Amino acid sequence: ILKLQFLYLIVTAVAPAPTMSYAQPGQPQYGYPPQGGPSDPYAAPPPTDPYAAPGPGPVVPMGAPPMAGAWGGIAAARKIVIEQEVSLLEAAADAANCCEACCEMPNVYHIFDENKQEIMVANEESEFCMRCCCNPCHELKLHVKDTQTQQEVMTIDRPCKWGGPCPVWGGCCQHEATATAQGRFLGKTMQPTCGGGCRPALYVGTNETPLDNFFAKIDGPGCCFGGCTEICCDQEFTVSHSDDRSADVGKIIKTTAGAKEVLTDSDHFDLHFTNQSMTPDQKMVLLSSLLLIDYMFFEQNQPFECNPCADAGETCCSITLFEWYCCGCLVPCKLSCTSGGEDE
Repeated sequence: ILKLQFLYLIVTAVAPAPTMSYAQPGQPQYGYPPQGGPSDPYAAPPPTDPYAAPGPGPVVPMGAPPMAGAWGGIAAARKIVIEQEVSLLEAAADAANCCEACCEMPNVYHIFDENKQEIMVANEESEFCMRCCCNPCHELKLHVKDTQTQQEVMTIDRPCKWGGPCPVWGGCCQHEATATAQGRFLGKTMQPTCGGGCRPALYVGTNETPLDNFFAKIDGPGCCFGGCTEICCDQEFTVSHSDDRSADVGKIIKTTAGAKEVLTDSDHFDLHFTNQSMTPDQKMVLLSSLLLIDYMFFEQNQPFECNPCADAGETCCSITLFEWYCCGCLVPCKLSCTSGGEDE
């Protein structure tokens, strides 16, 4: 009995005595905040029911594209790869130098992320007569679709412009492309007057007047590019915030594809995003700029052309050494051989 009494005295001396308090209006009661009153910031959160239905997800603003699929891939990408699909009919016509204009097929581009996973595909929509008579300056529309859902994520409109050996003096010669997403304006790419001088230039903006207000300027290689140089050298276009060609926004690199460059006009591009603070809209507009560059500078015939049906005195073989660029003019520098055996 004495031991039990002694143990009781020790317990009552150590343990604090319970205090009784009555909650006042506006004060918490039994560990829960009162209705309409402030909560204790240091109080533990109320227990959650693991079997309860999940609440609503984050609210997406009206008109904003969903960050999943192709949009999610472009938002997280530091680099995307664009490969043009090879058209066998077009390649055969170009190689034989026979009816090449009438065999010009609509372009198809496959777009991959840096992990080589295809995220988008772009299909050209254009009229047959426009491709035959005005290629590669013809009017066209590119439908860019999500590879998984087949939903159209971007549309690129490119009007017909004067090209070839004509300098860029006015609006009828200034190449441009407008990108939209399900009717929502994304941005525009436009060529300046004189085309950048001896170096190709394009201005990219998220407005209708990118020449006045742009977030990126694209500068191409100096003076000479294309032709046989595509077989052994990459063609690099810098994307910068200003005219310094610092590539602080990104880079567009047309990589060499070896034999494919010789036999076809199918191209391969890498688009690098240096500035990771760009929005998905801006990255998609840069993608549209890259596709415009392909039509402007790399949709000419392949470096080597042969015409086995040439008559005497006609050109039977020709080699495009490079394309000479000045003020928007794109003039091929060629070596040709006539069927009579005389070199030009």
